[in-house]
Amino acid sequence: MYDRLKGFKDFYPDEMAARREVIDTLEGVARRYGFREIATPAMEDVGMYVDKSGEGIVEELYTFTDKGGRDVSLAPELTPTVARMVVAKGQELSKPIKWFSTRPFWRYEQVQQGRFREFYQTNVDIFGSAEPEADAEILAFAADSLADLGLPPRSSSSGSPTATSLANCFAPSNPRSTYRTPSEPSTKARRSTVRSIWPCSPTPASLSRTPKRSTTCWQPGTKTSTRFWKRPTGRT
Repeated sequence: MYDRLKGFKDFYPDEMAARREVIDTLEGVARRYGFREIATPAMEDVGMYVDKSGEGIVEELYTFTDKGGRDVSLAPELTPTVARMVVAKGQELSKPIKWFSTRPFWRYEQVQQGRFREFYQTNVDIFGSAEPEADAEILAFAADSLADLGLPPRSSSSGSPTATSLANCFAPSNPRSTYRTPSEPSTKARRSTVRSIWPCSPTPASLSRTPKRSTTCWQPGTKTSTRFWKRPTGRT
C-alpha cells in the first residue's frame, strides 16, 4: 500500500464537484470579458525560471535532466510560459492579447495549511496594452469572480486605493458599464460596481506593469507584487 506524496491532494467526487463549480465560474467570467483560453506545457526549460528569478529558484522547483540531457522543470508559474508564447508569435497576434487558463503548478516548498506542492490557478493576462483600462479590467474580472462565487468583498482599511476608487479614476461614470463586454449580462443579481479584491489593494506603482494579471496581489506601500502567503524558510 502506497501513501499519497506529501504536498499533493486527491479530489474525491464531492470535492471535485465543488472544485469544478469554482473553476467553471471563474472561466465563465473570463469569457464574458473577452478572454480566450490557452493551454500550456507542464514542463519548461529550467533556464526560463532562473532568468526570471535567479539561481535560488532552483531549490524550489521539481527539476530533472531528461534523456536528451536537457535540464527541465515542472512549471511553478505561468508568466515565463505566456511571455515565451507571445514572443514566439507576437507579430501574428492581434493586440491587446487577452488569455486565460486553469492548470496545475508545482513548487517544492514547505507544506502548510491550504498550501500544497501541487496547486491550481486560473490565470488571466492582458498583453500589448499600457492603458490603465487594462488594469481596471483585471480588477473588474477579480471583483466579478468573487461576486459570482458568492464571496463578500473586503475593503482596504489601510487607506490604500481600492479597486473601486481605481476604476472610478479610469471611468468618469459607471465603471461596470464601461468595462462590460457586449456578451456580458446586465442583471440586478450581478454586482454593479467594482469592489476591492481581497486581501490587499494595488498600488499606483503597479499600474504600468504588463502583463496585467489576476493571480498577483500588490501589498500596500510596496513596489513589487507578492503572493498571498509568506515564503517559508524550510521544507521536508
